[in-house]
Formats: sequence, structure tokens, C-alpha cells
Amino acid sequence: MEIKSKTKVMLCLLTMIASMFIAVPLVQSEETYGPRLDTLYGHFIESPSAQQPLLTSGQVDIWPDIRDPLIIRALEDGKYEVDLTPEAFLYYHVDFNVRDQVGNLTHIPCKDGTYAETWRNPEDGNYFTYQGGDYQGYVPLDDINFRHALAHCLPKDEIVATVYGGISGAAIDSLIPEAQRAWYTPGIDGHPLALGEPTATTVYNPETGAYMDACSILRYGGYVWEPTAPNPAPKHSTSDPDGNWLDFHLGAAVNNPDTVWDDTERMPMNKIIFAGVTQSIAPDSYGRDDMCYRDWRSIGLSVDHPEVDYGTLTDTMMDYYQYDMYALGWSIGRFPDHLESFFHSRNNLCPEGYNIPGVDDAELDGYLDTILHSKDVVEVKEAAADASARLAELCVSIPTVTRPLCLAAGKAGAAGFTDSVKGIVNSPGFGTDTDLTFYGLHWASMVTTENPLGIGGTMDYIVPSEPTNWHPAFASTTDEFLVMQHVLGGLINVDPYTHVDVPWEATDWLVEDWDYGGSEMGMNTTFWLRDDLYYHDGVQFDAYTANFSLNWLKDMQIGRAQAMWKDLDHVEVHDQYCFSVYHTITSLWTFYDIAGWASVIPPHIYEGTDIHFRPEEQANPLNEHITKLVGLGAYVITDMAFELGGYVELTAYRENPDLGITTHWFWSAEGYDAWLTECFHWTGDGNSDGVIDIYDLTKAGNAFAANEGTPRYDAQADTDPEPEYHTRTDPGRVDMQDIIELSKSWGKQQTYS
Repeated sequence: MEIKSKTKVMLCLLTMIASMFIAVPLVQSEETYGPRLDTLYGHFIESPSAQQPLLTSGQVDIWPDIRDPLIIRALEDGKYEVDLTPEAFLYYHVDFNVRDQVGNLTHIPCKDGTYAETWRNPEDGNYFTYQGGDYQGYVPLDDINFRHALAHCLPKDEIVATVYGGISGAAIDSLIPEAQRAWYTPGIDGHPLALGEPTATTVYNPETGAYMDACSILRYGGYVWEPTAPNPAPKHSTSDPDGNWLDFHLGAAVNNPDTVWDDTERMPMNKIIFAGVTQSIAPDSYGRDDMCYRDWRSIGLSVDHPEVDYGTLTDTMMDYYQYDMYALGWSIGRFPDHLESFFHSRNNLCPEGYNIPGVDDAELDGYLDTILHSKDVVEVKEAAADASARLAELCVSIPTVTRPLCLAAGKAGAAGFTDSVKGIVNSPGFGTDTDLTFYGLHWASMVTTENPLGIGGTMDYIVPSEPTNWHPAFASTTDEFLVMQHVLGGLINVDPYTHVDVPWEATDWLVEDWDYGGSEMGMNTTFWLRDDLYYHDGVQFDAYTANFSLNWLKDMQIGRAQAMWKDLDHVEVHDQYCFSVYHTITSLWTFYDIAGWASVIPPHIYEGTDIHFRPEEQANPLNEHITKLVGLGAYVITDMAFELGGYVELTAYRENPDLGITTHWFWSAEGYDAWLTECFHWTGDGNSDGVIDIYDLTKAGNAFAANEGTPRYDAQADTDPEPEYHTRTDPGRVDMQDIIELSKSWGKQQTYS
């Protein structure tokens, strides 16, 4: 399973340069507002064995986020539309809890306002396993040598070959995935698979790198293999060695960290709990984890691999740091700022903080501060490379594999289908299950002369797990946002094909330096808003609403929004549709954080509430047909059943007397379709027919080397976006850049199905 980081949630796009200003007109129509469909039904179905027959029998129409290569191959028989995004903004990893357990001094802030004394609580029967000795529950994950040894037991290539069939996954070594091409650094130490033998006597030499395998690193770190020591863990297989590693830490005197280790008092190492999601929810994840568990056990480490339900893993073990090790995946954005969120010391031990391993490293913090605060792109790239290398050295979170994103949809002729799903948008990195796909989904048979966009109808799609948190400030999993992305909104959006920033709820913006009297410059970000933005219950969104939303997140110290509020000085409302946000730092990314959070916490819903408020559980006082979970998105939640196997009903946000809805989404279906066509044009679709092919190449060839104003010049063939936005320098010219853009996108389609 995967968690969605704030960098993707916040619509983090390409890059932002200080002091920028754009104005792109939005095409509008008075005909039909909202998405093309009338209704979407999201069904909460966890097990792939239950998901597959729903699609193949026609009970659901869209299956996003398919992971099993055998299922993908089975669906690629021509009967279904199957769209793969090979390089995605996601990765899977193994996290270690690196907090010091020996001193037992860690105080963990809990959501209820209390504090836990230690993250391995002896009263918690689920995760506390060892009952002997003074340091009950201790495992040496705070020891860098121990972590390095464990990292050399991850069989990444075998995982790719076995779990993903060698076709739908790739081994990775960096916490910046290759899909983030502008920031990716090759050559990061990948901790190659090297197990070693517990009974050998070789010791790792850090100067020469000799014997760099798991067992020799353990011996170098002071651990001793004792063949006759009792192993408290059950045997994983008959080939497991008979004995246990003895832990040098356990000889220290109680509450005296300065005591020299006494080898005569060594004790068997405690059982390590390696948590992962259940096999029924995510068989690919379970298969990955089980191979890691197998190889740890093969060198004599006492490890348990419990299957944990997804909610327990994300809402308990990770939120309260109640784990030794766990494996999971993250969906991230286009930028490397996720490293700051995940590993900066200031994000450790704060409610909802994303530094789940507990990293506290001054050198790493310096690199992460540069990533977060520098406005120099080259400097950020260098810091990202340094941070990646330092993280590999610290070995606190080990990347294992990445995989393509895959979505399947029904086509006429497949079992249970008499019609074909149309309108799937495949965006590099982001994939096909984004909000941009669901705006334009429609049935092929609905497209007629009288209804050229095929507006109307209903579709059903799978949500691969039951969402557990519907509060906009706390929803964080990929599956929760398979619902929430249709409901919420953002001030900006992204061209799905070129990843250029585009206006959305905001029409213009300006970022400039702000001298606040400190030692460094701050920044002032100004947004100009549309005047036709309404929440689903009819309340208008404006600059005053944005002011409340941003300050509420700061007042409540919402961890996921910390990058937006931690250096926030104040918000200034200039008029109803213009506001400025002042920060005492500079950053390439703060602009995107503001844009993502400004509209999600409307005051008429959240004023006077706290973090325990659940908007989906209360009726909306302005419209009895909906709940208080409202946004500016294209769909309105009109019904839901919370249990597993339940559903959420999403109704197109347009005027609907039967549901008491008197306002509508700010895009018309016609306007959105025209916008999408224009976006695809910039990738090389010179004739705007929705596919990049020989006709576009011919068009560009006929006008090649022609300048604007000359007879051969063809404005449609001049498609390359220069330099950051969809604007062209004068004079226009059809040149090699146009051919390059066309070649990069050769064979791609505007929409699939």
C-alpha cells in the first residue's frame, strides 16, 4: 500500500521562479458545468482477488492502481483498456525506527494530548515481545552498523523478478525516484544484496570495503554469533542457523549509558517486529516484505513479520511510532522537497509529522534546509544529491523498488460491457487515476451529434482500501485521495502532458522577495482569485476564506501542512479576490503549499472545530442532502457507507434542484475539453486531432525553419512551450525544438480508451 505525501496532494508541479506573473484566460461555456459524468460510485474493495472479478464481470467500470503483473497480463488481451505509466512518482521502502531505546527518554506526543513514555510499550501486547532483561523490548535499530547489515539483506532484484514478473517493477537505490528526472542522482550506494555466513569469522573493513556483507558488518559493529544461544523466534525454515546474535548493548548498567559494555553479560537480541500490510489487501507488498523477512531470518536474526491491517499500520504504528521496522510505499510529487518532510529533525516527534523513522542528523538537516529554502535551482539539485548520499549513509529508510501505475477500464465486447469507457488521461509520473481523468470520463455511446461530449451517465470504480480519514487536513493515503481529489481543489493545477503550472482557482499569481527586517529575505506570494468559486453548499470561496484556511492549519499545528505554516508570518487580504501570504523564508516550494491548502478549510464549516472534528459525519446546515465535507471540486459527496465493501456516491457538481444544489463547478465540460486539447497541442499535436503521428510530423516538416510572418510559417506547427509557460517569444519559429517535442511524445494520445 502507499501513502500520498503532501507534495503530490498539494499539486506540486514543475518549478517556480521568484517574481513571476502569468495570466492565462480560461475558456468558459454557458452550456454544461461540471464533469461529463452525472455520477461516480467508488467501491471500497481491498482484496485484488475480489477486485478483479468486479471488473471482468462488468460490475465496476474502472480499476485504478493494479499492481499484480499476472492480473495486468490477463487484462492485456484486447478486451480492456489497460494504461501503464512506466515511471511514476512513487517508491517502496523499508523504514527503521532509529530512536534511542536504551535511555528510554523518548516522549511521543499522542493525538489525545497525552504522551507515551516509550515507543515500544511493554503493556502493548501486539508489538512488545521480549520480556527478559533490564531493557525490555530493546532492539538495536539506533545502531548504524546494525541498520547497514539489515540493508544488505534486501533482495531487490529477486523482488522485481518474482513479485513483479520482471516487467512491472524496477529495483531502486535512491529516495529520489528516477521519474523526478530534474532532481534524480544516479550512483547512490544501493546496499547490494550480500548476506554472509553467521558462523564465519570475517569482519568488515571500512577502509577497504572488504567483506561488506551483512554478517561481517554485524561482527564489525560488535555483535557476536553464539551458536548455542536460544533463539526466541520460531524457525522460518529448516535451513535457518541454530543460534542467535548477541547484542552488545544489553550488557550496559541500567540507567547508566556511560558504562563500558560488559561482554560477559551479553544477552540474545530481542525479536524484531517487521510490520507490513496483509496479504489479502496487497499481495505484491506482502510478497516483497516476506522476501526481506526470509533473508533476515537466514542469517540468524530473530524477526517476526506480522500482517497488519492498513489502518493500524498508518494510523497507529506510524502516527505513534509504535514499530521496529515497516515496509510501505509513498506517492510523492515532482519535487525533492519530500526529503525535508520525511527526514528533517524538526518533523520528528510532532503530531502528524512525517519524520517517522526519527532521524536527527545535523549534516542532513543542512542539505534539507537548502532544498527547502533556496531559490537557486542548481543549488537545490546539488543539495538533493548530497541529501540522497547522506541518507544512504545513515541507512534510515531503504528504497527497494518502484513500479508502474496501471489502470484498466471496460470496453464494449468484454464480459458485462456493452459500452466503452472513454476519456482516460495518462500523465507522466502522475499516472491515469488523477482528477484530470475523472473530469472527462464518459461512455462512448453517449457521444452523439446532439451531445458531442457524451455528457451524462454513471460509472463505478474501485477504491483499493476503505478510507479511514475524511478530514481534509488529515487524509493522507493514496486510496483516500482517490475520493478526496474529486471533492477538494487547489489554486493551481498542472498541464498533464508538460507539467507546466496552469491557473485553476487562481487566475494569476506573483512571488517576490519581502524584507521583514531579518538577517535573510522573506517572500510574499500574492494570488488573484476567480470570482465564481463556490463550495458545494453554495458558500463562496474568496480571499477571506483563504486567510482562514491557512491560519487554521497554523493554529492547529497540522503536521501535513507544516511546510506551509511553520515560517508563515501573516496573511493580508487586499480585496475579496486578492490576498498575499508573507513568509520569513524563501523557497521554491512554498508557493505550491499555499496553492494546495488555501481552499480546503472553509470557515463556515471548520470555525470553532478542532482536529477531532469529522465533517463527513455531520449533516450540512445549508443543504440537508449533503454533509459538511464540502470543497470546490468537480464532484459532491451525496451518499456514503463507511464499512468495508461500502461505497461513496459522487454527484457531478452542477445545479441540481433534486439535491438542493444551486451553484456549480467553475469549469464547463466544454471549456475543460478545449483546455485539455490545447494542453496536448503543446506536446506536438500540431493538427489537434488527439494523437501525435505522421500527420503532425508532416505539418512540422512543411513549416520547418519558417519564421512568423513568412509564407511557410504555420502557427499550429510551432508547438514547443517556451520557456516555462505556454507563451512564445517573438518572432515565432518552427525549429528543431518543435521536432524534439514531437519526437518525445510520438504515438501518445490526448485521452485513452
